[in-house]
Amino acid sequence: MAYTNLLLEPIVIDFPNYRKQTFKTIEQILDFGQSELDAWEAFQTKTNVSRPVNSTNPADLLVNSAREVCKRAQQYIDSRAADRQNSIYPRLNLALNAYAKDDQLVMAASASGKIVLSLVDKNPAAASVLLSSIVGQTIPFNHVVDALAFSQAVHHAEQAWEKPESYAAAHKSMMREINNEWEELAESVQLNIQARVIRAEQATNTATKQAKARDRHFRNAFKAIRNKYDAAVENLTNLEITYHKKLQLEAPAAYWEERKKNHLLASRIAAGVFLIGIGLTLWYVITHGTDLIGILPKDKAGNIGLGAIAILTIPAAGVAWALRVFTRLFSHHMSMAADAAQRQTMVTTYLALANDPNANLGPDERILILNALFRPSENHGKADAPPPNLLEIAKAVKAK
Repeated sequence: MAYTNLLLEPIVIDFPNYRKQTFKTIEQILDFGQSELDAWEAFQTKTNVSRPVNSTNPADLLVNSAREVCKRAQQYIDSRAADRQNSIYPRLNLALNAYAKDDQLVMAASASGKIVLSLVDKNPAAASVLLSSIVGQTIPFNHVVDALAFSQAVHHAEQAWEKPESYAAAHKSMMREINNEWEELAESVQLNIQARVIRAEQATNTATKQAKARDRHFRNAFKAIRNKYDAAVENLTNLEITYHKKLQLEAPAAYWEERKKNHLLASRIAAGVFLIGIGLTLWYVITHGTDLIGILPKDKAGNIGLGAIAILTIPAAGVAWALRVFTRLFSHHMSMAADAAQRQTMVTTYLALANDPNANLGPDERILILNALFRPSENHGKADAPPPNLLEIAKAVKAK
């Protein structure tokens, strides 16, 4: 590949205190770096008063940085191979950007650099001081006048040092003006400080009042929350006591409710058995009555004797007696269900009166209600008579 002076890619530098510049060829960079190096080497020679080179000195730092740019540019020129240029290009770009944008460096082509370089011929010491004062803070175009005023002040200081008598009157006049301005400034500052102290005291008093009011508000709010919390705890405790008391008092009502349901179920079962027994008996008589009468012994005239009738009556009496047991069971359980319902009503009424604070339920009334509630059951029923035997039936028939 033939050597070309074009860069791999143009390098664009936006100089903070100069202008934006684009480098397209390596010669442009080399010329820029060499001009900067020549200017600052001359400045270094004029301001160096028998001192060693110091890397922290602004002039020495500028010379080293400009020399680094020239060195990288020359390496790029000397490296004809494309791959070698590729490896040098990043270091060249870095060196150029570092020289242009480092706060510790001043370009010779910038406004501040031109002022420093123009002052070095008249007064190297003043130029060195000026360079040191602007290192790290670039001087834009609109601040160039300030830099000129600084250099003029240095020049006037040198003249005053050489001819102090010519500046004595001006110095006295300046001191009087400074004293007058200082007194006015001191009075203004004192008034300003007093006003600030008054405002600070007022602000402190206001903040103290607000803090006290806030503390009272917080104490009242905490007290209200505490009262509500205590009331809620008390209500919850009372509710828990009432709940357990209600469970204890509702236990008898639940017991008698269960008794009533059991007695009603037993009465329904007894009634069902009784109706089924009646139905089966009627069905048997209807379907087998003629056969039963036919097998009974008869006399010569075809009449049925009393003995045969007695034999037929005994099973019928046994069936009737058995069915009578279920009727008594039905009556007994119905009575017991009614008794359980009455006791449940009395328990419910007692609970309502006990929970009503206006009922005025005293010990005597409680004893009366509890005696009625826990009275013994009276529905025990009477013993069923045994079914009639054959001898009793015969005696009854003979008597008739």
